[in-house]
Amino acid sequence: MSFQKSHTPEDQSPATIEEHLEIECIRERILRADSYKDAYALINEQLNAIHMRATGVITIAGVVVTVTGFSGRTIAGTSLLAQILVVSGLLACVLAAAITMLYVTPVRWLTSYMHLDPEQWLLAAIRRRDKKTKAHRIAVIVLVIGLTLYGLSICQMLMFPFEHMIHEQQEVPVVQQD
Repeated sequence: MSFQKSHTPEDQSPATIEEHLEIECIRERILRADSYKDAYALINEQLNAIHMRATGVITIAGVVVTVTGFSGRTIAGTSLLAQILVVSGLLACVLAAAITMLYVTPVRWLTSYMHLDPEQWLLAAIRRRDKKTKAHRIAVIVLVIGLTLYGLSICQMLMFPFEHMIHEQQEVPVVQQD
């Protein structure tokens, strides 16, 4: 069977050289007597690893949202720069979580490809894994940018620790007692 003519329902393009080499490697090293049980287990493990890492991105973004709820006002009260940094850092972290939830965590069972011949099934599973991996990499990059911005906002607050107190005293009216 020619890999150049293998197609999947999702992606009708021919297998790339890298995909062809990976399929050949799996066939030679893992598959025994045309059994795809080991290949299924391998791809399933890889998808599980991506999903486990995805929970880390979502968890870290959740911690950033929680911390911002408690101390975001104090950080933002430091300066305009701190406001911009904390808000953009928060937004980047939330975006990373959204990318993860939309493109990494959706489930499509490997068995949904079982109607395909074995090589087409393997190609479809590899492409699914690779799409999730690419989305995860993007989400991690966005998360790192968000955490960096957020960290810089905290640095700004630490460099000017009493700035927020000055702003708060100006906003609170002084009531004189008779």
